[in-house]
Amino acid sequence: MPLDLNSPDVSVIARGAGGASAPAPTVIDEDPYYYYVTSLVRGRGDPASTVLADDAGNQWATNGDAQVQNNQLALDGTGDYLSSTLQEGILGTADLTIEARVTPTSFTNPGEILCVSNASLSLSTFTLVWEYTTTGAVRFSLQNGAGTPNVDLSTAAGALTLNVEKHVACTVEGTTVRIRIDGVVVATGSITGTRADNQLAARIGYLTSDLANAHQRFFSGRIRDLRVTRGVCRYPGNTTITPPAANVPHFPAPKLLATFSNPATTQDAQGVCTDGVNVWTSSSNTLYKWTRAGALVTSRSIAGDAPATGKTNALGGPQCNGLYIRNGVLYVSVAQYLSNTPTSWICEYDPTTLTLQQWRLLPSYGFSEGLAWGQGYWWVAFHADMRVAQYDASWNLVAEHFIDQTVTGSSGGYGPGTGYDGIAWSGNLLYLNIHETYTQKYLDVFAWNGKRFTRVHRQRRCSPIATQGLCINPADPTEMWLALRNYSGDDQVARAALVP
Repeated sequence: MPLDLNSPDVSVIARGAGGASAPAPTVIDEDPYYYYVTSLVRGRGDPASTVLADDAGNQWATNGDAQVQNNQLALDGTGDYLSSTLQEGILGTADLTIEARVTPTSFTNPGEILCVSNASLSLSTFTLVWEYTTTGAVRFSLQNGAGTPNVDLSTAAGALTLNVEKHVACTVEGTTVRIRIDGVVVATGSITGTRADNQLAARIGYLTSDLANAHQRFFSGRIRDLRVTRGVCRYPGNTTITPPAANVPHFPAPKLLATFSNPATTQDAQGVCTDGVNVWTSSSNTLYKWTRAGALVTSRSIAGDAPATGKTNALGGPQCNGLYIRNGVLYVSVAQYLSNTPTSWICEYDPTTLTLQQWRLLPSYGFSEGLAWGQGYWWVAFHADMRVAQYDASWNLVAEHFIDQTVTGSSGGYGPGTGYDGIAWSGNLLYLNIHETYTQKYLDVFAWNGKRFTRVHRQRRCSPIATQGLCINPADPTEMWLALRNYSGDDQVARAALVP
């Protein structure tokens, strides 16, 4: 069902919240199913780039001389394709819609539009094969990841025409599968058996390296607006539909640009912020200042900055988490979690020397994580809690927003519930980074109308270990920074571009 924008997605305990204002339009206003989009490759970006970030945050590597031309993916049929190792499956095991605008330029060989298998590319590991054949037919095969098709459906020959763009949509509605060409149902089938969504190697334009059995299937032509909507049949029934406009609603995706390592910490990254010139990060007990390129400027332990006795963690001091720099002050959310009643406070530091200037108890309870300024307020995300607290400029509590969002899994022993870590504002959109211990591996995005939040998008992160703090450069709203906690080595800091 479409999201009901008249119903709040959060419950609010108000403490004198400000009046509501009209929200700026979001992708949800144009597409009520956008929240369920797990991949959207529009064919846009830098033609010379070797990595393409789709709108759902999947990172696609270009291979051969695959490139972006005139807002389309251009593949010449001789070794060109895009590949991605997904952080989670994009298909699901329920209703599904996969669609794209396709312009084939040769039917000499079969051409793969999109496939999903495991990293070995073995023919017995596929969960999706979507392609055209040498007769111009379209084939759509969903499989169980172990060599057995759940459905293997093909159109008649000539469904596609050389050098003519057509909208191809494949839908799953219950157990019924349909293929539409330019909105008209041209093939119908049924799903049997148990589907799988456990394979994470995806390719656009190429199937496997099995040359002996002619299974390479390099796509020849152009693809744009390739969209996967998980859990939703956008086009139910057998009726003819009007294909979506070519400029489908889209959302800026984080494309990984650069990282630098923090040699002083291991498995301990927490927060990150920037003023556009320097970058500040935190580990559990230490603050760091870096150049934008990753050269360490200075660092300082906060072990002696606990504002009250006994407020220490397992590392011997208070834990510093979220960071934000504003008006020449470095604000840090600090917490003590080894307690039945976790205490949090805000510490203010000189951003040049990292010396403590003052601290104040945070007028709320819980273990504070992410910290951000936006919409004229301070915002704090709490660990193992689906709650975001809103404060005025003097840190008076305005409201607590309980985010009604699906997050499952264990909090890792650091709290009784489920919740977020990093928090950042971009215009009227709030990004919340799901903590690493949970099943979902996403950035969640909510629209703010001055009074409440509405969920907009669940977006894959630009790196699977970008699970901690994040910020958006206040001097450049297209630049995102993320704290990467790597459990197999030293921590890192990532810089990403929010690609429009």
